[in-house]
Amino acid sequence: MTDLELARAERERLGLALAIARDGEVIATGNRGGVADLLEMLRRTDLELAGASLSDRVVGRAAAMLARCAGIVAVQGGIMSEPAIQALRDAGIPYSAERQVPHILNRAGDGMCPMERLCLEQTDPHACREAIEAFVACQASRARP
Repeated sequence: MTDLELARAERERLGLALAIARDGEVIATGNRGGVADLLEMLRRTDLELAGASLSDRVVGRAAAMLARCAGIVAVQGGIMSEPAIQALRDAGIPYSAERQVPHILNRAGDGMCPMERLCLEQTDPHACREAIEAFVACQASRARP
């Protein structure tokens, strides 16, 4: 079983949002959805994602660009957007998707996901990560009383 197959099997078996495997082991899982788990994993100094494979329930361009930052070598998605596919293709990262869609929708389903929109024109994965970090920080500060 490949690392990508292992990550997908674990994600599906446990009903997770994402799972990451490297060297025949699942090294990280998450269940929050969006890019929150992947972003947190990138921030962790004790977790080496380079060379790992990612299976994510929903892969938009933001997740694809974060995967590029992390050095992920293969990506599988339940749903994957066309902009995510382009980001992975541009980096030569193999990908597969159960379903491809033009764009990832927001949680209300009435427009484009704000993270997808934020990263749509970004070509540098590290600049994209900085934009995501700034967006998340802004949202967190708005949520505080």
